[in-house]
Amino acid sequence: MGKVSKEIKFVFTAILLLSGCSISVDQTTLDFGSTETEKTFYLEVKGALKWSIEADKDWVVVEPSEGSKSTSVKVNVKRTGLVEGAYESKLSVQTNSKVSTPIITVKMSVVSTPSIEYEYTELLPAGWSSASATGINDNGEVVGSGIDATGIGRGFVYSDGAYTFLLPRGWSSASATCINNNGKVVGSVSNDSEELYHFYGKGFIYSGGNYTFILPDGWSDAYDLDINNNGDVIGNDFIDATGAPKNFLYSGGEYTELLPEGWLYAYAYGINDNGEVVGYGQDAEGITKGFIYSNGQYTELLPRGWIYAIAYDINNNGDVVGWGNDGTVGVRVGIKGFIYSGGKYTFILPEGWPNAEATGINDRGEVIGHAPSHVFPGNGFIYSNGKFTYLLPEVVPADINNKGVVVGGKIYTDGGVTWRGFISTPVTTPK
Repeated sequence: MGKVSKEIKFVFTAILLLSGCSISVDQTTLDFGSTETEKTFYLEVKGALKWSIEADKDWVVVEPSEGSKSTSVKVNVKRTGLVEGAYESKLSVQTNSKVSTPIITVKMSVVSTPSIEYEYTELLPAGWSSASATGINDNGEVVGSGIDATGIGRGFVYSDGAYTFLLPRGWSSASATCINNNGKVVGSVSNDSEELYHFYGKGFIYSGGNYTFILPDGWSDAYDLDINNNGDVIGNDFIDATGAPKNFLYSGGEYTELLPEGWLYAYAYGINDNGEVVGYGQDAEGITKGFIYSNGQYTELLPRGWIYAIAYDINNNGDVVGWGNDGTVGVRVGIKGFIYSGGKYTFILPEGWPNAEATGINDRGEVIGHAPSHVFPGNGFIYSNGKFTYLLPEVVPADINNKGVVVGGKIYTDGGVTWRGFISTPVTTPK
């Protein structure tokens, strides 16, 4: 066989390298509707290919926009400044070879909505040094906790301009966390302890002026309680005998511990009227995931590519909100809120914010959240129909009822007051 020139060898090698190369996507249409702002698709690469993605409209943002390996690609749409109507864009994938490349159609719409303003009511019982509201029912009754004039921690119920203070006899402090539509309040009480992380306290249900205490046999504490309109209660203990945190569901006088199979531990954070519970924990590999518990079955929550996820609340439609890290490197970036509904995730991050946590949702699908304190201290928001409404500076929303009324706490530094509770009532104005 005769000699082969270097040029021919090079062409032959290139053909061998590119044989079997391909690039594909798992979706060819991304429809954001009028509310969603972020979706993902998976780009699969086979062989030695470099790729890039270009959008033909500037309201579409793609990340990453180039690479050489298979990856999840985030697509964001920005509606700011766009007039009402339907919009469409094409994402074209380009490579350094002549392989067949996909095109993805991006659709969205911009709709006109009334503007929402909020009227604020401050909550701070007379003489108290601090207070924060943590729960509100559909009747407008609010619960919270704070420090009274004598330095004692007490819970409170606020209704029609009047306070009822909560501290069962024989206990050194109390906090109230949630109130259902029947006026039943849950919270926890404690007696001071010198042992770190232990208060040796109990949960309680307060109704009609009476306290019912909640503590599973053998447990040292019960805290972070939530209650639905059927009177079912969830709560948590700091650690069990093995040193792991644990939780409970209290229903019909019986306690049930919730723990997905193989997980190391789990917290419970929210419960709806269907008895569905959400929370988070660590699986057998030490990965932090959210979970939904429904009729004895668990659904794990962790968006593709995320490092961890925490589920915080669930409404009566089964929609879940929470937050986690999308895999972005750095402690001050990458944290996003999410809505999980119908098996799909919608991601929540106000424009220009590096981080955001979503912590509550009502039956109308309105979401509350805030920026982590190390980024924008106390910056709160309400997310509805794809739009953000921002609350007063330095507020942290804690709960939202089905009328869109928000409660929480506001940071103050004047006069030695650290926190004051607030009620934020929506007022719709013409656009």
